[in-house]
Amino acid sequence: MKVPTLTNTGITGETTVPATVFGAEVNKSLLAQAVLVYRSNLRQGTAATKTRSAVTGTTKKVYRQKGTGNARHGAKTAPIFVGGGVSHGPDGNANWDLKLTKKLKSNALVSALSAQAKNIFVSSYLNELTGKTQEAAALLAPLKEHGRVLVVVHETPETTYRAMKNIADVTVVPAYQLTALEVVHAHRIVMTPEAVEVIEKRVSGDLSSKK
Repeated sequence: MKVPTLTNTGITGETTVPATVFGAEVNKSLLAQAVLVYRSNLRQGTAATKTRSAVTGTTKKVYRQKGTGNARHGAKTAPIFVGGGVSHGPDGNANWDLKLTKKLKSNALVSALSAQAKNIFVSSYLNELTGKTQEAAALLAPLKEHGRVLVVVHETPETTYRAMKNIADVTVVPAYQLTALEVVHAHRIVMTPEAVEVIEKRVSGDLSSKK
């Protein structure tokens, strides 16, 4: 299949990419599962509340035990009072880690790329950036007007990273680290030809694509 080519003069021509990666049937349920797993793994699980023993406050008895007509209470730090502790709240030790098998990760990535096929562009000019933000901004100008741009390279050259890092809503990712979450989160995706080859090897199980 073919996707548009991005050059320094705009979107011109087309580039052939493997249909097995960019034109496969989208497995929506797997894609939703992958997004859930990746988003869950981003959570720190450090949210915590104070119990009544951790709240700073007086432990003096609120009022006498009997004869007031009110319920019996010991201290204002009890969860029933405003400013008191929280009962059964998070303790900061939550574990949100989830896992996907390598096969599911590869299939989810293929589904994500296939779902985003109409928003994917190939550009060899990414390899020619000298590190100047102005050059990168001019190259990505046709894509930036649509929202978030994901730039996928076969590695992370210092010049490419330096050129992109000061442009809002632009993320640079090496092809061997690309995930389905990053793909579905982007509005436009631009890749180098070498990155396309790396992704094809990844989903085919060629572990040498990480090098």
